[in-house]
Amino acid sequence: FQAPFKPAPRIPSTRFQGQLCTMRGKMTILSALMIAVSLVDPVTAGEKSFPSVEGNVFFATPSGNLWCAYTPPGGGAASYPSPDGSAQLTCHRLAPRFAVVVLGERGPASRVDPEGDWPHHDGLPVLGYGDTWRAGPFDCTSRQKGLTCRSTGGGRFTLSRSAVAVD
Repeated sequence: FQAPFKPAPRIPSTRFQGQLCTMRGKMTILSALMIAVSLVDPVTAGEKSFPSVEGNVFFATPSGNLWCAYTPPGGGAASYPSPDGSAQLTCHRLAPRFAVVVLGERGPASRVDPEGDWPHHDGLPVLGYGDTWRAGPFDCTSRQKGLTCRSTGGGRFTLSRSAVAVD
């Protein structure tokens, strides 16, 4: 047995009710857009920028095992000088064996294996997995499998727990 279908009673609409419904619809759309915009950075979605500390910019990967220092052209802190005054990116791997890779504006990256251990820098801004950082001639992308950085001058490297690869 099927009950007969009865449509809902029709309520006479007035001009005001129609405007109110239209306004509610617009408010719902506006609210949805505001939420969507708040979830995505409209200027640099997936890209990160970090504050400068004594002229250098520092960041780490989520694991904390890899961290980098960017020295802009002509300066930065004395701890990360560029031999020719051009921009330079220096990245460190803490484990399993400490390693340093230096990437200049031009030319290939170079691996440096200094004696001893360098300190771990707690509290650095984090470049999340899937995010990209860009400054000067460099860009670095963080992934769970490691950090890959490139320069517009053609050099690149990948640092991970399992390998250090320079080009």
